[in-house]
Amino acid sequence: MAPSARPGGLLGMCGKESLMRALCVLVIVGCAAGQAAPPSDPDNNNGTRIPSTANGSPFVWCDYGLDILSFDQENSAVIITMPDTTTGARIHTDKRYAYGNFSAMIKCPAGDITGLVPNFYTSSVETAGVNPVQDEIDFEFLGKNKTQVQVNYYVAGNSTGNEKTVDLGFDCSDAFHEYRIDWTPIRIKWFIDGRLVRTVYNLTGQPYPTLPGFLYSSIWDASQISNGAWAGAPSSNADAPFSFQLERISAVELADLSFNDNVTAAAPAPAPAPAEAPLPAPPTSTAALPVPVSTTASVLSPPAPASPNTWVYPAAPRVSRTTFVVVVSAVAASLALLLGAFVFAVIQRKRAFAAPPDEAAAWKTDAEAARGGGLLAEPEGAPALAGAATWLHRLSLRRETTAFSRIPPPKS
Repeated sequence: MAPSARPGGLLGMCGKESLMRALCVLVIVGCAAGQAAPPSDPDNNNGTRIPSTANGSPFVWCDYGLDILSFDQENSAVIITMPDTTTGARIHTDKRYAYGNFSAMIKCPAGDITGLVPNFYTSSVETAGVNPVQDEIDFEFLGKNKTQVQVNYYVAGNSTGNEKTVDLGFDCSDAFHEYRIDWTPIRIKWFIDGRLVRTVYNLTGQPYPTLPGFLYSSIWDASQISNGAWAGAPSSNADAPFSFQLERISAVELADLSFNDNVTAAAPAPAPAPAEAPLPAPPTSTAALPVPVSTTASVLSPPAPASPNTWVYPAAPRVSRTTFVVVVSAVAASLALLLGAFVFAVIQRKRAFAAPPDEAAAWKTDAEAARGGGLLAEPEGAPALAGAATWLHRLSLRRETTAFSRIPPPKS
């Protein structure tokens, strides 16, 4: 090769290498631009996406505590195992639900879990380090008493006066039980094993959660809240680790349901729920008025609550014709007897004070006969009476003193 040709050859080679490098860079950048960015936590808590192969439930994001989670895809189960009270975990769905039906079979940790709060709830937002203005609907198991659960709801971050404690009738850690939230634009219903335990209606002027929300579940140490008055004092960790288990988790949006006043989820249909209370007297407050809801309303146009001033009274029992006739006859007979007794008494009284003419004549004869014997003589100093007045006066005296008995004439 000529010496003059070397530089040209070297420059040519260098030019080719630069071109190859440029092409490689363009290819790499193009490939990177073509790849989708990894998904981000939709509730903006920088959570970690749960591997789809590990989880058969609607929970696909973990805000914290991924290392203490385990899964059973066959039963769509999630198990959160806290080694002690210094840890915890919170998981949630990939989307918000604008009303819906949410259920799970839940078993709380065994042993002493005072201070801990396992829960199952919906929330429009959960932001760490601040007090969010969220709408929320809860099942909250307060560790200080495992035979109760608190059903609660928030509107714009406020739950004052909305809490209600429900007696379970069992220990929530003994076995799995179904807990279900049924949320529509008209009302919220909380069910435990198919038993309706609370209903809240969307009444005009009353706070009601309406913002779409994620479905969450978590367990955390709440012993610092109100100095332990809410969930209990800090746990001693004597019964750690604490295993919170959820199975057959279901989240169904309202648009996917056949909407009516007794919406049910994909879970097995429970036994008919009993009425929450017997029919009360007409209420004076509209807050306590049960609101009837149509069972044939459409999803797009649910029925409005009835007027608070509307109250339907039960129909009065009807009286049979036979019963009516018997009662009227008995009353008429009683009145007739009373009238007869009154007339009889009046007649007897008149007969007692009206002497027949023959008896009056006999009294006169007896008086005249007795006069000669001094039986009816005038007392000394009495004024003299003449004629009929004399015998009538004496006759009245005789009637008073002898009780209407006759005085026989004196014997001659």
